[in-house]
Amino acid sequence: MKRRAFLVPLLAIAALLVMLPAASTALAFGWTSAPTRIASAGIGHDRDSWQNSYPWSMSMFNGDLYVGTGRVGCTSAVMSLMAGPMGGGAGIPLPGGMIPGNAAQPPQLKDFLSLDGTSVTNSAKYDAFNAVSRAEIWRYHCGTWERVFQAPLIASYLLKSPGMPYAAAAITGFRGMKVFTDEHGVSAIYAAAGGFTFAFQQPLMMRSTDGVNWAPVYAPAAMGRESRAIWTHHGKLYVGVGYGGLGSKVAAGAWASADPADPTSWTKVIDFPTLDPTNTNVVSFASYFGRLYLGTENSTGFQVWRSRVVDPMGNSDWKKVVTGGGGMAVNEWAGTMKVFDGCLYVGSMHVPGISGSTQVKGFDLIRISPWDIWQLVIGDPRTAVTPWGTRMMTPISGKPSGMGNPLNLYCWSLAVKDGQLYLGTFDLTTMLKGFDPTGEKVAAMLGLPLAQVRLLYAGAGGDLYSTWNGCSWNTRTLTGFGNQFDYGFRNIVAAPGGLYFGLSDPFFGCAVWQVKTLW
Repeated sequence: MKRRAFLVPLLAIAALLVMLPAASTALAFGWTSAPTRIASAGIGHDRDSWQNSYPWSMSMFNGDLYVGTGRVGCTSAVMSLMAGPMGGGAGIPLPGGMIPGNAAQPPQLKDFLSLDGTSVTNSAKYDAFNAVSRAEIWRYHCGTWERVFQAPLIASYLLKSPGMPYAAAAITGFRGMKVFTDEHGVSAIYAAAGGFTFAFQQPLMMRSTDGVNWAPVYAPAAMGRESRAIWTHHGKLYVGVGYGGLGSKVAAGAWASADPADPTSWTKVIDFPTLDPTNTNVVSFASYFGRLYLGTENSTGFQVWRSRVVDPMGNSDWKKVVTGGGGMAVNEWAGTMKVFDGCLYVGSMHVPGISGSTQVKGFDLIRISPWDIWQLVIGDPRTAVTPWGTRMMTPISGKPSGMGNPLNLYCWSLAVKDGQLYLGTFDLTTMLKGFDPTGEKVAAMLGLPLAQVRLLYAGAGGDLYSTWNGCSWNTRTLTGFGNQFDYGFRNIVAAPGGLYFGLSDPFFGCAVWQVKTLW
């Protein structure tokens, strides 16, 4: 009851804030320009561009911004939760300026796939699914967008007849992107595959030395077919793998290579089935005080591990520094990590009923010191196991989980720019509003007053916050820069003179925004 009492005044303030024009708050706290949308409707301009619903990965390379997309076709099972098709906003009230409702909803798996998932029951619908499931990479160069890669159609494990396979998108999304210079001095941008595909041999990554010509990076079969985390540390490229669902069912761990283009060069540097089998995936990395840190997926609460040496080579080189999701078992994913102001910040992620618990709970944020001592930055008070014993933890910021909004499920992105830490969220409000426009079903499901749910609805869209010190936080937007359908800040990239924000939108396609800064 105390939590709900706290939520009411907070949401009332939020309702007032969301009515302010974006530009009125944009120039505060160090920005030199208002947020400017430089891409919308999935970046491209054709009929199906909106199906680039996720800017799953973003990176700077040779002075240009690159965006790897996740296609809505690969998430059609999620789309079935909505109250009607999402393509072009069919069945959903549209604010001014949205694209018209003329795009086709991709077929759902049940429309063309047998119950056991081994055969196609409707070839036409399967082909339609494939046509919109090919992941893309876009480059923003001198103010212009160019598609530099589209995943090809390759042989699938589904057969038309004996020896005659159907085609399938080689990659349906790019979950991670990193620039790395290998041991030969060759600098390249790497994009890690993610999302489900029927393809028989999906490459783990794509690689480009010029940003335009891309080649597959094949790796040992034990690394699987997708990754949620890639990182560079001490002259090696690291890839986190694990049991990622339909696309990846491999042993959780991390692999490293100084020459990623060589399939024989990869070495497994941590193996969780033998170290701690409760961890099912490695989902984040960071380099901090010369050591490598990684965050896991764990149904009993995420863990954070630190390498004991600069160049870890096996299980004995690692130490566990955080367990139990920072005192909350419902925090299943240590989804984001960023070093800021001498500490390592770790943000949690949770999807009710999918990542583990069915509880609806907002994200938490902790920070770790070089001595393995951690503090709760954002989150509800709790008793937690810490390196100095079991203690009562209260947030140093005074902010509860999800910044007071239980539907802020993810700390989805963290970035540092001009002495500030930026935090972007995934706000489930947008999805629930599409499922239940009146809010009555959601109120009953969450056990909240209807008026309170409607206040939440007024703040639909991803949230963005910033801090100078981890304790005091400024609100940049509570509504995805004014678009309720942009439900989350999937990526934030700090670049010379500005920030780029990639916002996810499965209704109308992802968007990219730019803000100019002093440095």
